[in-house]
Formats: sequence, C-alpha cells, structure tokens
Amino acid sequence: MIALLFCALASQVTAKELDEAKAAIERLELRLYNAELDAVNARYAKDFFAAELADGKPREADATLAVLRRLKMKMVMCMDSAPLSTILKFIGHHAGVPVKHDAALDKETLTIKVKDLSVESTLKLTLHPRGYALTVTPRGELHVARPADAPEEALDPGTLLDYLAAPSGEPTAEDRRRIEALLPQFDSDEIDARDRALVDIQRMGRRAWRLVESLDWKGRTPEGSARFKQLRERIAAAAKLIDRTGLERDVPALLRFLPDARIHERLKRILSGAGPFSTAGFPKAGPGLAEYLRGWWTYAGDGLRWNADKDAYEPK
Repeated sequence: MIALLFCALASQVTAKELDEAKAAIERLELRLYNAELDAVNARYAKDFFAAELADGKPREADATLAVLRRLKMKMVMCMDSAPLSTILKFIGHHAGVPVKHDAALDKETLTIKVKDLSVESTLKLTLHPRGYALTVTPRGELHVARPADAPEEALDPGTLLDYLAAPSGEPTAEDRRRIEALLPQFDSDEIDARDRALVDIQRMGRRAWRLVESLDWKGRTPEGSARFKQLRERIAAAAKLIDRTGLERDVPALLRFLPDARIHERLKRILSGAGPFSTAGFPKAGPGLAEYLRGWWTYAGDGLRWNADKDAYEPK
C-alpha cells in the first residue's frame, strides 16, 4: 500500500515534499512497530506473573530472589543508536526492577534487536562486550558497573544457580588441584581468561568454595588480586542468601527458576530419593515439568523431611 501511495504522489509533488512524506510514513511505521513490541512484552509479563501466582505466592519473600526470578522473563526489543542508559531503563521497566548504573553509560550508544530472549540474556548481550557486570543487591536492585565497582554484598545472577547445581560435601584433593590450576589465570593479560577462571571456580560449587574461603591467595598483579577478591565476595553473597532464605531446599521457590538446567539438576539431586522418583527416576526437563512437580509437592511435601547431611529429602 505504501509503495502504491508513493507511485501516485511521485508525479504530483516536489522531491522535498516526497522526502517529507516518506519520513512521516517511516515515523508512523516505527510507532506501529514499537506498539507491536510493547504488546508482545505486555503478554510476556502477563504470562510470567500468572505463572508466579500459580503456587499461591504472588511475590518472593526475599527481594534478591524476586529480582533473580524476574530476570527469566522473556522480552523483545529493537533500538537504533540509543544511549545504553535508555536501553537499561527500558529493560528495567519491562521487568519491574530498578536499575542503577554508572553515569558513563549515558555517553555510550548501542543498536540492539532481540526477540524472545530472557531479560538476563538481553542484559548480558548488552553489557558483557563492554566490560560491565550485572549484579543484584539485597535491596532488590539491578546494579550495572565495572566488576571492580560492584557494591558489596551484590550477587552475580549466575553465582547462585552455580552454587545450587554443584555437588555438596567436603572438598577433595581434585578440587584443590583444579583451583590451584585456575587461580593463576586471574593474573592473565586477557580479560576473557580471567573471567573464564572465575566462572569455572564458581561452577565447582560449595566444595570448592570452602577451599577458596580458606585461602590467602595474592595475585602477581593488581588485576589478579582484585578478581580473587571479587570471587570471594560473590561466594559470600550467595552463601548469605542461601542462609537467609533456605533456597537450597525450598522446592516451590526452585520451581520458579525452571527451565534453567542448573535448577533441574538441583531438584533432581534433592528429590530423587523421594516418592516415585526413588524407583522410576527423576523426570527429564521439558514443558509442564514445573506444573507437575508443583502439584506433586503440594500433595507429598508434608510426608518428607530434609536431611542436611545427604543434601536431600527423604521419607519421614
């Protein structure tokens, strides 16, 4: 239709008038496109909160958990040469989470187009290539800054899930060897190498973290020492959140993080010895698993007790 309109106008108006008409139509198309994106995002938000209400708990009792959960909400976005601060404001508005950031982000611009990505993935796509880290504060705020400037007690979203998925128990000799091999990477000249080492240690979980907490390691470079300090702060923040909320054994709360593979692994570990799962095995990840487990827990949860030594539920 737009092409026919231009054909009809082309022989009757000046080039300037034609350019103005074209620009007006492009602005209208952009407004319509943005309205379409807003409608999609509104549907994602509606579906997200409907699922959150399914277990009768409209809000997480803990502000940090509420934000971590909302990072799983899907979204769409299309922005052209927009200030990074504007992009973060849009994402925060969609997720219903306040975003704090450095003033420097007002000067950086970005063209971005995402479809059906989680809020967390969109933020990582936006921030990580530019050297910014995303953390969640105990007050329930997203904080964007250089890693060294992250606020104390702020939690990296991936740290908690890594903690939950990793094996528990006492540290092993192999854990120590792996950590001793990874720590020197904190002194690497390559940022990617330092980041990989930090994430690799995080994903070793609680056994390795106990070793890290007991070490007095000092890097050969200021960057190495800073990265080790950051690792210990992440560990402390995750452990504090676990102690405060009991998330490691809170089945309804864990179900809200599905389909994250790490949460599936955690649920498998703590429930495999209970009910039908002790003989038939734990269900594979897939659509409908959260609803099934939520219903099963409502029916069977009172018949189970937590065994802290085994890090698992067992029949009473």
